Amino acid sequence: MSFIFFLFLTFIVIIFVLSSVVVFFLFLVKKNNISFMMNSILSKFLNEFDGSKSYTKNYTDGHMSKDEALKILGLKPEASKNEINKAYQNLIKLVHPDKGGSEYFAQKLNAARDRLLKN
Repeated sequence: MSFIFFLFLTFIVIIFVLSSVVVFFLFLVKKNNISFMMNSILSKFLNEFDGSKSYTKNYTDGHMSKDEALKILGLKPEASKNEINKAYQNLIKLVHPDKGGSEYFAQKLNAARDRLLKN
């Protein structure tokens, strides 16, 4: 009898815990599109990481291509100014140095936004 009760209790806990985790994850993904943003940031970091670059160098010197800027912000070439600004705002919230983020990422986001809005 106690084994059946244990199985029933385990089943209930698993159902509630898993469903709670799934609902929470879906809420985060829908609300902030976190997985897309984090994948974009992580992918850009891994692609740009080069031991010969100094992270303190200012990367806003205007040499960023439009394709690179679109990749950094995770946008398509036909993105509107509103989409560019929204993508920038969502990403800068995650990487701003005042919030414990990276100065390098913030500079890259600023340069990407500036490059796309310049056109």
